[in-house]
Amino acid sequence: MYVHVLKALAVSVISVFCGTFLVKGDAGNMWGYQDGIPPAEWPREYRTCGGRRQSPIDIQTSQIVVNERLGRFDLSDLNMINNIRLTLKNNGHTVEVDVEGRNNLAVIGGGLPGPYLVKQFHFHWGSQDSRGSEHDINGRFFPMERYRMFEEAKNATGGLAVLSFLFDVGADNPAFDEMISHMNEVQHKDDHVEIQAFPLGSLFPRSTDVFYRYNGGLTTPPCYESVIWTIFQEHIRISERQINQFRHLGDRHFVRFRGLSDNYRPTQPLNGRYVYTNTPMGYQYRREGTFGIQPQQPMSAPNRQFVISKFIMPQFLSSNTRLIGRINNLRRTSQTRRYNLNGGLFPRYINLY
Repeated sequence: MYVHVLKALAVSVISVFCGTFLVKGDAGNMWGYQDGIPPAEWPREYRTCGGRRQSPIDIQTSQIVVNERLGRFDLSDLNMINNIRLTLKNNGHTVEVDVEGRNNLAVIGGGLPGPYLVKQFHFHWGSQDSRGSEHDINGRFFPMERYRMFEEAKNATGGLAVLSFLFDVGADNPAFDEMISHMNEVQHKDDHVEIQAFPLGSLFPRSTDVFYRYNGGLTTPPCYESVIWTIFQEHIRISERQINQFRHLGDRHFVRFRGLSDNYRPTQPLNGRYVYTNTPMGYQYRREGTFGIQPQQPMSAPNRQFVISKFIMPQFLSSNTRLIGRINNLRRTSQTRRYNLNGGLFPRYINLY
C-alpha cells in the first residue's frame, strides 16, 4: 500500500501518488499493466522511466547501510479526523483514497527534509497471495503494498515522499472495514464515493520504528526520479476475505471488464544506490503482519495549535510553539536535518502507500 503518506499511506504525509497520473505516451496510447503500454515498454514512451534511479527495487537486508541519523517519524497528526474528507476512488489503475480538508495532516521526522502533507494513499495487489507488492524483501514478494504520497515539485529531487507498507494475509483487520464497505460503489474506472473519516494512523502496523530508505522514482509513468522512499519493516495484516474485495475491482466498464489485480511494476536495477535503515534492527527482517493500535480519542484538527497552509511563513513559525517544539525535539533525539526556520518552511506533500 502506498500512503501517496505517502506515496504512500501510505501513513503520514503523502507526497504524490504515482498511480493517479493518466498520461498518454507519444503515440497517444495509455500506459497500463495488462492493457495499453506494458511496463517493459514504458521507457520507450516515457523517457524518464528508463532512468537510473527507478522504483520499485529489491531490498536485500544483508546489503543495507545503517544510518541512525534518520531517526524516527512523528505520525501523531494522522490520528486527527475532524474537518478531514476522504474520497474512495477507482482511477483505472488502482483504488486510492484522496485526503482533503481545511487542515492538512503533517508528517515530520524520519530524516525527511521537512514536514510533508498527506494528499492520498493507494494500493497495489496481486491476483494471488504470492505476488502483488512492488517492492520485495530478500527476493520475496507480498500480496499487497500500500503507498501514501504528497504532490509538490515532482521534478525536484526530494520533492515527493512515499511511505510504503507491505501486507501479510491473516485475520480480518477492522481498520479496513470502512473502505471495504464501499468497494461495491467503486467497481469501475472513475467511480468514487466519499467515506466516513477515520484515523489514518489506524491503518499502520503496531510499530513504525524501523524502516528502509532509498532515493528513487514514481512507479508509474512518467516515473519522475524525485521520490524519497520509506518502506517500513513491520507489515500490516489483512484477511483473505478483505483482500478479495480489492481483487474484484475493475478498470473498465461492464462490457470490457478487466480486474485491477497485478497492478505492480517489476523491480528495477539499483544502479549503485544505497538502501539505508534507521537502526541495526533493520538487519533482522520480520514479516509478521500486525494490527495497528486504534487511537482511543482521535484528535480534532481544529483543536491543533497550528495549521499548515500552502506555505508556512516565518512570522507564523515564530509564534507556532507546538510545531517548533516538535522539530526541536526531533533535532535533539534523532539528529535530523536542520530546518530553515528563519527563511520560511515550505511543506511538501507525501503519499501513503
